[in-house]
Amino acid sequence: MFEHQDERGVVLPFVLRDEDRTQGSGSDAPTEVPTPPVAGEAVGATFLIIDDEPAIGRLIQRVAVGCGYSVTMTTTADQFMDALAAKDPAVIVLDLAMPGVDGVELLRFLGASKCKAQILIVSGFDSRVLETTAELGSALGLRMAGTLEKPLRIAELRALIEALVERRIS
Repeated sequence: MFEHQDERGVVLPFVLRDEDRTQGSGSDAPTEVPTPPVAGEAVGATFLIIDDEPAIGRLIQRVAVGCGYSVTMTTTADQFMDALAAKDPAVIVLDLAMPGVDGVELLRFLGASKCKAQILIVSGFDSRVLETTAELGSALGLRMAGTLEKPLRIAELRALIEALVERRIS
C-alpha cells in the first residue's frame, strides 16, 4: 500500500490491484492513457515510460496523467522503440534495470538519436548509480530531468512531474 497526500493535505491510501502486481500486461502492445481535460499547456504532451514492473509503470502513469500528460507505458525495449518512433515524447521515464536491455543502453541510443525529450531515471539502484547515470545522459547531450529511487514516494514523483510541467510552460 502506498500513501498519497492530495492538495488539501488529506492522506489517501493507494493500493495496487492484483493486475498491477503481475509481471506482464498480457499484451505486447504499449498501454496508452489519454490526457484528462485539465487546464495548462502540458495537456497533450506525451509522457513515455519504460519499466519492466507494470505496477511501477502504472503508478507513474497515473500521476503523470493527473498532471496533464498523455501517457504511453511500455514494459519492454521493443515496445519502447516502437512507441518512441510513433510519438514525439516530451518526457521519457527510464528504468535502469530491465531484462534484455538496460537503461544505460537506452540512454546511449537516445543520445545517438539526438532525443529532445526530458529524461527521468527511475531505479532501485543506489543514488550514486542514478547520479552517475544522469551525468552520462548529460554528457550524451540529453536533457536529464532528474532521478528517483525505488520504492517511489508519490509526493516526490508528483513534485518532479509538476516541475516538468512548469518547465514546459515557461
